[in-house]
Amino acid sequence: RLKEELHFKLQEIEKNLDKVWPEGKNERKLIETIWKLLLSSDDREIKGKIINYVDSNSMTLAKAAMNSFSRINCPERKIISNIFFNKWKNNSVVLDSWFSFNASIEIDKTNSIEKLFENKFFDSKSPNTLRAILNSFVTRNSTFHAMDGSGYKYIAKKIIDFDILNPIVISRFVKVFSRCNYYSDPYKSNMVETIKQIKKNKLSSNTKEVLDSIIE
Repeated sequence: RLKEELHFKLQEIEKNLDKVWPEGKNERKLIETIWKLLLSSDDREIKGKIINYVDSNSMTLAKAAMNSFSRINCPERKIISNIFFNKWKNNSVVLDSWFSFNASIEIDKTNSIEKLFENKFFDSKSPNTLRAILNSFVTRNSTFHAMDGSGYKYIAKKIIDFDILNPIVISRFVKVFSRCNYYSDPYKSNMVETIKQIKKNKLSSNTKEVLDSIIE
């Protein structure tokens, strides 16, 4: 029912997208929301238009175009992801958005996120890149909360592996389990079991302290 109004608003704000900051900043924020709504209504025409923006020299618009497809499973999502990656792969700061985007996509259990860690542009010593992948997976990807606990076990392995390289990032990240008591079973029991398994390993003092504060 809102399609006509959304398209009208889209045409209106597109006139201000190229204005120099701070002008046009609100339009650049709003356009991602409009794109998401139109994509969710199965508006096929809008897909082609968004692809044109992902190759934009505006990092904000390129990110908005990519992120608008995070919950839309279609061939265009892969196309947009590839365009963004090839355009920004040599800019590690911007590429973190690509890692975050792909970590949030719910395609399979953990194969897709594992490919991100295997990507040659992933720097295991980069706190921001590691944070981008881990945080997006646990906050935006329901695979993390798989009923069989496989998502928790997968993240547990990453916590153990990366605690050696990035103890500060990991000690903050493990707080994701701090609300385990607010979940019902089997999620709560799976989380508690995962925490116990992590604690059996040699960890940095900060990470160990955080986990100890969650469960003794």
